[in-house]
Amino acid sequence: MDAHDSHGHSTAAWIGVTVMLIATAIACYGVVFGPGMLLWIGLALFAVGALAWYMLERNDKSGGARHVDALESPSTRA
Repeated sequence: MDAHDSHGHSTAAWIGVTVMLIATAIACYGVVFGPGMLLWIGLALFAVGALAWYMLERNDKSGGARHVDALESPSTRA
């Protein structure tokens, strides 16, 4: 099994991407519709999402456990 097979299948990745996606939507709304403060809030929230992803990944207590797809056969699980 390649080390990159589980790329993005962690709780840290899902939380980080979700926070950054919401932050991007907030920042875009601020750019398009004018409340300049929303742009800065979105940018700050994006940085918080990236930092949360990094910290959650570093503090992973599952020993690198990954999501197992339902279609994956038991013989190919790592």
